[in-house]
Amino acid sequence: MIEILLEYRFVRPTNPYPSAHQYEVESRKKQLDLYWKRCGIYEDNKMKLYSVIWEQSSKTTQSKLNTHLDYQQYKNDYDSLRLIEVIGEYVFKSGDQQYKYKAEDQAKKEFL
Repeated sequence: MIEILLEYRFVRPTNPYPSAHQYEVESRKKQLDLYWKRCGIYEDNKMKLYSVIWEQSSKTTQSKLNTHLDYQQYKNDYDSLRLIEVIGEYVFKSGDQQYKYKAEDQAKKEFL
């Protein structure tokens, strides 16, 4: 998910034929149970990832993200991919280079 920045799409099991054997019907039920379980785990993990990313962001970054146009939408959806993309926009593509050297100096001081 993070490596390619695409949402994972689960494939729902297909319906068995109307004249399917009882074994195939039971097999599909188990596949559907597994499908819904995986979807639930995936959504939980997305929320956890969003929370971790948000908490690891600085207060300055958080305030910049709060002003983004789509902030409420990706916050409500716990869309961690969109959050990473927006952080990338602000951090790497920002024209604001005012604090560039200050941040580097601060990192050096903390390292020593």
